[in-house]
Amino acid sequence: MGRERHLFADDQRREPIHHREPGFSARWERVDRDDPRNLPILLRQASSAVDRMMLRALAPCVEPTLGRLSQRTMVDVDLLLRVAERVTTPTQLAEYLDRHRSTVGHRLDHLEQAGLVRRVGHARESRRCAVVLTEEGTDLARAIESVLADLADEISEDLPPTRWASLMHDLSALSDVR
Repeated sequence: MGRERHLFADDQRREPIHHREPGFSARWERVDRDDPRNLPILLRQASSAVDRMMLRALAPCVEPTLGRLSQRTMVDVDLLLRVAERVTTPTQLAEYLDRHRSTVGHRLDHLEQAGLVRRVGHARESRRCAVVLTEEGTDLARAIESVLADLADEISEDLPPTRWASLMHDLSALSDVR
């Protein structure tokens, strides 16, 4: 039988053991980027990498108000940034972020309880109310925008401006595919 290799340090948390042997790359296997069937995994890997960078970068300015960052609080960040751009409704936010209306409603409840947004108008029909930032929400949105601008600069250092623009254009086109 040969020597058994344990790939994970803790079966419950599934954390990989970080060790390298001669002839092995940092990843166990690279995805063939020339095979179009690998588009979903490449997008997930890229999204996960960007999410990890965002979580690390945003933690100091967001966690005091919203608590520990997670995928759920990243939706809060997206909501704050969109509402900072324009007054909008929960339904429009759900469509813009491609999230279910109930998810957006729950996250808006959380942001409202934190004193970052207010819902105005249409007291009986919550989907039709306008969502606006409070002063505290505006301050947090500005801080987030600053951190994200720095992060975008850091990421784009590895890409020439034409490739960055092309990447953003291509991702936008992919997001429109239905």
